[in-house]
Amino acid sequence: MALSLDALLERDAEFVARCAAPHQAALAAAVIDSDLPLTGKALYMLFSKCLMIKDSIFAQAESDNVHATMILYRSYIEHFLKHQYIFYRARELGSDEVGEQYYGQCQVRNELDSAQAQECRSRIFGQGFAYPDYWSDIPALFPEPGKEIGNLGEFEAVVRQFYAPRILEYLSVAVPASGAEESDREIYREMAFGYIEYKSHVYGEPWTDRELLVMSEEPRRGDFSLATCIHVYDAQRLLARASEDFLKTLDPMGSGAGVDMDSWRLG
Repeated sequence: MALSLDALLERDAEFVARCAAPHQAALAAAVIDSDLPLTGKALYMLFSKCLMIKDSIFAQAESDNVHATMILYRSYIEHFLKHQYIFYRARELGSDEVGEQYYGQCQVRNELDSAQAQECRSRIFGQGFAYPDYWSDIPALFPEPGKEIGNLGEFEAVVRQFYAPRILEYLSVAVPASGAEESDREIYREMAFGYIEYKSHVYGEPWTDRELLVMSEEPRRGDFSLATCIHVYDAQRLLARASEDFLKTLDPMGSGAGVDMDSWRLG
């Protein structure tokens, strides 16, 4: 019997209560005094945000809002990819370096983007805000004053590592090398396709007009909504598995969150 959206929603609620929530609670407690506090924080927060976006995707799928589902799914993919990059990179490095970069250079990049947006607003609407020298102000914005961050080129090179196309390149090597099963590797391929396919919906591009007309017809609308929810469900299982593996990295003698991950596969 084919899986229905209602059945998937019930399965997801059970997954969150019995798997995602225990992992999040265990991770929050474990990272405080660990050697990887910033990496652990990033994994915790990105997983939490993915769960929030997932709930909104399911709500839009229930209401048959295809356009909103596509936009939210594209955002979900970005969060998922960052989470997975940080997880695999931390495992490769065996240090908190990737977490330091995420809350260091990437956070400063966010601060600079915000300042540039304010300057643009000021220029357009005459509000008197000026931010003329971005690079010279980085030391004041950096979360750890006095830390060496290199020149502008080195700084941007670190930030670019967290861009989705770079992450997809990295994961295309890291995931197979980890011994991931083919069914799990297919989830990453779906994410790569969705990242490219649904960009136009986020930016309001004209190509989406034709696609929405096609996708809004039944049975395509229902099929798309269900397929998207299945992809998101499968992806969050990988997020929980990463949390499990990360917990075991922090405490090799521990049992993680004590959840059997394979029992949550669909099918």
